[in-house]
Amino acid sequence: MIREQSLQRVDPLGALAGRRLTAVTAVAVVLLSVVFAYTSGHFVTDPSAAAGAVILEAAAAALLVIRTGHRQLPFGRPWALTVLALGLAAQWLAALGTGTSAPGGQWAPYALALLLLAMVPYRPMNDIVAMTALAAAWVGVVTSMAPAADADGVRGFEQLAAVVPVLALPIAGVVFSQTVLEYLRRWRDDALASTEDEARRQEVAITRAVQQTRVSILNRDVVPFYAGLVERGSVTAEDVDRAAELAGSIRAVMLADTERSWLDDLLSGRQGAGSPAMHPSAVHDDEDLARFMNIDQRASLRALVGALRDSVAPESMGISLRPAGLFCEALLVASAGPSLRRSVVSLRPYLAVGSAVFSEFSYDIIDDTLKVRFSYERP
Repeated sequence: MIREQSLQRVDPLGALAGRRLTAVTAVAVVLLSVVFAYTSGHFVTDPSAAAGAVILEAAAAALLVIRTGHRQLPFGRPWALTVLALGLAAQWLAALGTGTSAPGGQWAPYALALLLLAMVPYRPMNDIVAMTALAAAWVGVVTSMAPAADADGVRGFEQLAAVVPVLALPIAGVVFSQTVLEYLRRWRDDALASTEDEARRQEVAITRAVQQTRVSILNRDVVPFYAGLVERGSVTAEDVDRAAELAGSIRAVMLADTERSWLDDLLSGRQGAGSPAMHPSAVHDDEDLARFMNIDQRASLRALVGALRDSVAPESMGISLRPAGLFCEALLVASAGPSLRRSVVSLRPYLAVGSAVFSEFSYDIIDDTLKVRFSYERP
């Protein structure tokens, strides 16, 4: 099961498609910081501190865009806290640079609110709420330490004006995110129930297909051999050797079918019980670790291999799995020549899904060979 209930984890394709909004929000953070720092120049008492605040906001926005890229792992808590820390430091420098708590001179809270909003699709609700509460408390404290804009005015109004955007934008984003997650959760439950019902209905058909495969092997090799024996009415030494050869072949076929996993059928491009069993396997899984993949991980790997077949021949693909403590580590290799680099662009959605459903996920192209490394937990 997916441990972190974030939009990036539950709906990685949606998060990838929405990354443009993340980039737009990051640009908005930088533009807002630059424009407001410039237009509120009459409030600025320390230009170097104000410039430092703008630089920190830009660094936070750049880090957010880079770490949410399709080649990166899901946006983890350490990176989210780093972005938040940069935003909080920028708020402190902005307060030092303006030297006032007047709403017109406090632009950093709005930039901080946008940063928190941009992180909503990538972190669970609890993380966003906790970071929002911390940011609101920090903004309130920093604002209260700045000189009042109007000594006769209500002091709490200036703090409220600074804290409200920090609370409102991320919380609104969390509400929307949870609504989408609940919809996806219901859809997922319905889909799993339908899949289980269909699997039960097909169980009899699959059993019959396996039986027919065995009968086909017998009709092709064994029946003609015994028919020849009956017709001749005698058994020779060659017949004994032939019988032993047939028995060994049938035993090897049945043993190979027993040891084949869903990965063998996936990489060979053959599906169903009627696929030939005796051919070199591209799967190296001595400990049968493939069975520990959950339904999301299997679906992701199937989709990636299916997409690779458009530019890669099945025989050029291979996968190896090995245990690594509480995890299973896997390496998928596909060779396709110079055209592979151009094909990677079309593979980005599949790679993004893989990075969301596996514990660790990375890929490289070396000498026109795609190498995808990933890991997943095992019981």
